[in-house]
Amino acid sequence: DSKEWKEIDALVPKATSFWGKYFETVEDVSSTDFFKALEKEFKDEPNQEILETVSWLCGYPVSQVSRRSKPIRRVDIKSFHRAIMRFGIPFKDFITNMKRCFFEAKKLSSGKTEYVIYPWYHCFLSPDEEKDLLMEENNENKFLVREPQSGDYKSLTIVYTRVIKGKDGKKETLKGKKKAHWNQKEKLWVWISRSRQQVGHKKLMVGVREMVGDREAIPCEKFLAYIYCDGVYSAADVYNTK
Repeated sequence: DSKEWKEIDALVPKATSFWGKYFETVEDVSSTDFFKALEKEFKDEPNQEILETVSWLCGYPVSQVSRRSKPIRRVDIKSFHRAIMRFGIPFKDFITNMKRCFFEAKKLSSGKTEYVIYPWYHCFLSPDEEKDLLMEENNENKFLVREPQSGDYKSLTIVYTRVIKGKDGKKETLKGKKKAHWNQKEKLWVWISRSRQQVGHKKLMVGVREMVGDREAIPCEKFLAYIYCDGVYSAADVYNTK
């Protein structure tokens, strides 16, 4: 067994039971199969779109993505470990914690709550991928959220740009970087505020907004390709969420 599997089994045995129940000894499954398992396990979550999105967020890419083709994602033990250690303790709160992090809850006039995905999460980006995104002209003074390049599941990295004028009068784009750390005991995202105080909140977006100000998000094209192909959300739902 991998060290990731042993850690899950020691801390969240219900998560390993879930995997064994639906996948037995298979260590790598499609995000579609993972979604079907979530659907059976979390019957109290009536929103299929949320479960399908969670399965995408838990996975890793295995194919080149274009806006015309559906991106292929898979979930393996390592990606499952990352998701469970951050959101699945206890396992019964797994979906609730994912919703709190990646979705905006909007109250409708009917009294119901609509969950809209935030577009800023890019999962893993290489240094070159990140640089290319940030340096695009239409991404000036914007931000994105990605996994740490160290692979640390206890934190997320918030990267943003700002534009200044150099001595020669030309525009120069600078990059800033901050971190939000997951405090498992308190169930809070913790970050350093502008007043250099450590603060925390159960919703990641509160910290992101304080760290990046009124900057708009750089949407994750891979995720948008998934949305457009499967029709999980409309383009308006995604782009109207800062």
